[in-house]
Amino acid sequence: MSSTPSGTKRKAPEASGSGTSITILEASTSVGPAWVNFPANRPSKKTPFKVYRRENDTEELDFARQETLIAGETGDMEFYSVNKDLGIPEENYTCQYVPALYDPATNSLVVHPSTPTYILAQRVKRLKSMGQTTNLSNPMEQRMLKRDQLGETFGTRKAKSRIKAVERNKVDAEAQAGVKDHLLSSIEVAAQNIPTAEALEQLANSVGRHPPANMDTTDPEQVYPLDKLIPTEEYASIDPDPIIKASDDRERMQMLPFPHSRWIEQKLRLALNMPFGAKKSTVRVLYYISCIRQFQKMKKALGRSDDLVEKMNGMPKVIIDGLVKRFTETAKGSSTPTITAAMENKLMAYQFALRLRCENYACDVEPIAADLKLPTNKIKEIFKSIGCTVDRPTAADRERLGMNGQEAKASTAILQAPPVFPKAKKGGPAKR
Repeated sequence: MSSTPSGTKRKAPEASGSGTSITILEASTSVGPAWVNFPANRPSKKTPFKVYRRENDTEELDFARQETLIAGETGDMEFYSVNKDLGIPEENYTCQYVPALYDPATNSLVVHPSTPTYILAQRVKRLKSMGQTTNLSNPMEQRMLKRDQLGETFGTRKAKSRIKAVERNKVDAEAQAGVKDHLLSSIEVAAQNIPTAEALEQLANSVGRHPPANMDTTDPEQVYPLDKLIPTEEYASIDPDPIIKASDDRERMQMLPFPHSRWIEQKLRLALNMPFGAKKSTVRVLYYISCIRQFQKMKKALGRSDDLVEKMNGMPKVIIDGLVKRFTETAKGSSTPTITAAMENKLMAYQFALRLRCENYACDVEPIAADLKLPTNKIKEIFKSIGCTVDRPTAADRERLGMNGQEAKASTAILQAPPVFPKAKKGGPAKR
C-alpha cells in the first residue's frame, strides 16, 4: 500500500432560503478528511496518521467507498483501522456524517461529502513481537465466537450492529497491561491543570460569596474599600444635602427609596452629629443601603422596565442600572433579569459590608435581624461569610471600640483584618 496525496476538488454552489451560501464539494477520489473514533486509549493530538490504499485499485470510486487503511503510532502503541463503510450498499445506510465549515464573515457553508469513518483498533508494540493469540480454551468463549460469526453472516442489520457494538466495547486486560506507562503519563499531564484545595478556596472566596477583599491589610477599613462596594459613578449620583437639611426624621426618611428601616433612621440621626466630611459620606452609604433594600423589595418588578424607575421611589437611574447589572441573572431564552438565590446572597454580603462601615466595623446582630425580619442565625452566617467573627466582644475589642457594659453583652459581628472566611464544608449531608 502507498500513501495517496490529496486531489483538487470542484465546488458546486447551491442556493439556500436562509441567505447562507452553501457549497457542496463534489465526491472526490483522492484522500481527504476522515472521521476517526478511539474506543479505548486516545493518543496525543500531535500523533501523525496516514491513509493508505491499494496501488492496483484503478476504480474511480469515491474516497469514502475505497478500500483504505489508516494507521499511526506512538512510542508504545500502534493504532490502525480499515474503512468501516467499505462494501456497504448505499441503500443500507441509516445515516452519514459529513464535515462542514461555516465562515460567519462571508455567511457561507462548505460541505465535504467524501468522508470515510474509521474505528481504530490498538496494539501494544512489545506484545506484537511475542505474537498475540486468542485463547479460546474456554467452551463459553468458543460458543460466543461461533454465535457472533453466524450473526455476522446470517443475522439482521440490528443483530450485526449489536455484535459490532459489543466488539468495540471489549477490553483486553492483557493488552491493557502494556499501556500502563502510556496511561500514567496521560494522567500526569491532565493532573497538572487540576487546582489545589487552597486555590479552589481562594477562587470561591473571590467569586460570588462576598465583595472583593483586601487579604493583606490589618486595617478593617481597608478590607472592603468603599469604591469596591459602591461604584464611583453611583456614589457621585447621591446628593446628601437635602437629607441633611431635612427638618425631622420623618421628612428625612421619606427622601429615601426604602423609608421603613428603623436601623437606617437611627444611623442617620447619629450621622448628623459627625464632622462635615464623615457626615456626607455616611449619609451616602446609608442612602445606598436603602437603595439595596428597595431593590430587594421590588425584585418581582425588574422585568417591567416601563414603571421600574417609578417603583424605586426616586432612586437615581444609574444606581438602578448598576444593581440590575451586578446582582441579577437572566435565564437562557429569557430577557427578564432575576435575583437568584446566589445573587440574593451576594446582595446581602454587599449590604452587610456597608453596614459595617456605618458601625465602626462592629455590628450588633439583634437590631439588624429585627430590621431585616430574618432569624438571628441567618444574620450571623452572612457576617461570617464576609470575614467577621460573631461573639461577645473581648476586653481588647471593648476597649478599641469604646463599648459600654450593656453593649459588651450583646452578640457582635466584628470584621477581622485580614478577613478569615469559613471553610467550605466537606462530605455529604449529616446522617440522621
